[in-house]
Amino acid sequence: MNRATSISICVLLSLPSFAMAQSYTPQESATVGAASTTLLGYQDITMDTRVFQVAWRFPEGLMGAQPVVVWSHGGAAGQTNATNVLPEWAAKVVQAGFVSVSIAHTGRDQSSREALCTELGIPLDTPSPSDLDCQNFKHLNFDRPFDIRRALNFVEDLALAEPDRVDASRIVVAGHSSGSGGTLSVAGAARQFAAIHSDLDDPRPLAFMAFSPQGPGVEGMFDTDHLQPDHSWENITRPVLVGTGAGDNSCTPRFSCDNGSPPRTRRIPFQRMPAGDKYLMYIRDVQAAHVMFGMEVSACMAQVDPARCMEFEDWLGSSAHAFLDAYLRDNAAALQWLDGELQLLTGGDVEWSSK
Repeated sequence: MNRATSISICVLLSLPSFAMAQSYTPQESATVGAASTTLLGYQDITMDTRVFQVAWRFPEGLMGAQPVVVWSHGGAAGQTNATNVLPEWAAKVVQAGFVSVSIAHTGRDQSSREALCTELGIPLDTPSPSDLDCQNFKHLNFDRPFDIRRALNFVEDLALAEPDRVDASRIVVAGHSSGSGGTLSVAGAARQFAAIHSDLDDPRPLAFMAFSPQGPGVEGMFDTDHLQPDHSWENITRPVLVGTGAGDNSCTPRFSCDNGSPPRTRRIPFQRMPAGDKYLMYIRDVQAAHVMFGMEVSACMAQVDPARCMEFEDWLGSSAHAFLDAYLRDNAAALQWLDGELQLLTGGDVEWSSK
């Protein structure tokens, strides 16, 4: 071995491990097709017809039926235009070869809210503003899982109409913020809404992605208690990717958190789920705000160095793409990447846990 060769080997060995780690490259690459929309409806618990919009986008340039990602958004007020639902996330998965279906969870008017509250046993008003009443009940937390199940029916119909483009046997449901609550409900999380104990497990999705999920005590999620061993996440047995971070705080006000969720509780769903194909990516940088986990890169760049926001985008995108390829395409290389490559890539800026 000559001296030049030995020097190059020494330099390679001296590089930090994260210098050799790489972002994940999706198995497929496609262009994003134009969005199509339609209205869906179903009879809800009040016996009224609930109507909401979905939007779907096909990956262009691929042969054969492709897997599907169904998106559920956060926010208490709801949305009516499904093309505006997590558009950056939708585009990312389509570019990686997946069909994207986005749900616009429509808000309720006053009479519809009151009818729902009556069915759930929630008083229309209470003497104390600190008590749960119909005015401060976030009704979409109850509606989201039912909307998702109706959207899954739509995916099956879409596969019948487009059998060469849509594979309804390979579905991931994904959500951000309160949309993660709906996502995990469909995954098997139990929730308690006043007098109603809700178990809305749906067997059709193969796996789930929950960005900025809620912890116990928020939006019907609950933990164990004295002589009460059950909790919301004990029956989630399918693969789940959880994404959150040190800046993922929606508490108002921050120090007492009368409303919202702090970062520490957003980790709890991962901690409570049974082991087996579960992953947690936790960005340690407080500059990665709540909206970043909804892939709102432009909102991040308005407050943070754009280069740093692009790193956050890469870490989130790589994690999601590897997870989707692993569990919807049985990609062994993707599964291997999920075995801690991100923590190496970021030099420790991301805490990566799996069980």
